[in-house]
Amino acid sequence: MPKTPREKILTKKHLARVERERRQTRYIVIGSIAVILLVVGSIGYGILQQTVLEPAKPVAIVNGDKISAREFEENVRYIRGQLVQQYNQYLQLGQMFGSDPQSQQYIQQYLDQITSQLDPVTLGGQVLDSMIEDRLIRQEAKRRGITVSAQELDTYIQEQFGYFANGTPTPSPTSPPLVEPTLSATQLALVSPTPTMTPTATATATPFPQFTPTPTQVLTPTATATPYTLDAFNNNYKTTVQDISKSLNVPESEFRYIIESQLYQKKVLDAVTAGTPHDQEQVWACHILVNDEATAKDLRLRLDEGQDFGKLAKESSTDTGTKDQGGDLGWFAKSAMVTEFANAAFSLKVGEISQPIQTTSGWHIIQVLGHENRSLTATQYSQLLQQNFQDWVTAQRDSGKVETFDFWKQIVPSVPAVTPQVDATVVPGQ
Repeated sequence: MPKTPREKILTKKHLARVERERRQTRYIVIGSIAVILLVVGSIGYGILQQTVLEPAKPVAIVNGDKISAREFEENVRYIRGQLVQQYNQYLQLGQMFGSDPQSQQYIQQYLDQITSQLDPVTLGGQVLDSMIEDRLIRQEAKRRGITVSAQELDTYIQEQFGYFANGTPTPSPTSPPLVEPTLSATQLALVSPTPTMTPTATATATPFPQFTPTPTQVLTPTATATPYTLDAFNNNYKTTVQDISKSLNVPESEFRYIIESQLYQKKVLDAVTAGTPHDQEQVWACHILVNDEATAKDLRLRLDEGQDFGKLAKESSTDTGTKDQGGDLGWFAKSAMVTEFANAAFSLKVGEISQPIQTTSGWHIIQVLGHENRSLTATQYSQLLQQNFQDWVTAQRDSGKVETFDFWKQIVPSVPAVTPQVDATVVPGQ
């Protein structure tokens, strides 16, 4: 018979070794799991940080309302897309005009201006300011009970694409016709034989308007020889949204939000500027512009001696836009001129001549020919409403609690960028 195996007797030493090995194995397993979890967690946190936490960080807080990094980046890309398309359009114009040096110089100035606007920090700052103003406008709309319905937004988008379901609206006059007053005896004695009754130049005029990154520059419908139907609009809208999403990484929701902001701005502007009168205090003046103070003082002495203002303006003024009319600037509101010039002109009585006034343009001598409240043209009235509204927005920002965070400078998108090739599909629908 085989022998029955003898049961192995485990000593305390052996048991201790087995237990020690078991613990070591457990620690190795736990450590390995911990390392795996740490690696997975780090990767997961990185993804979470990049896709959720960073985009949700505020670049600004407007009276408690946060503007997220995601919104900011989408708006910058959208505005960049518009600017790049404008750049490409001017390139096409340059090709059309060929080698005409004057046209090429004019177009190149616009190209240079757009290039400077595309600087990331410059554009980012402008877009952030615009978004802050949008928040202030929407907050005012909420206080006043102003809303924008989904139907209003849909209709407005259709109109921006050139589709009018109820027919193209007919514009109506927004201000009474301008009636020129009869000149007084004093004015008849001061003016030249052929006075210029409307402004020919302003001291604040600039050769190229500055870009303002507001949502008002959205769409310019493409002209078509066939009837523009609802189906055609839907196709154009769908294509636009797809192209903006693909080329600019701007989703439809943000695209609609940008357009909705226009409606809120229109409604709040109407509410804030309601009751604005259709007339305004204005001055009619002539001026002589020279480069240095000594020349200005010499001209002022000659005027004191009784020499004719209009004749001296024709002889000495460097303002080529008005010198041939004796320096006549026509009628203008205070806001139309730089502060130093406006303050001097509006402080003078009819017939008075100022001492030399310095502005960024040079040295001015001003003679006032008229001072009265005048009816505004439709264009002047629209400009006044815009100026009053912008003054209101500035006051809201100054009186509110607006915080900005400089990290926005690190996340400003630099795409899309200008390329040598003309790409007319950067922002479709324009």
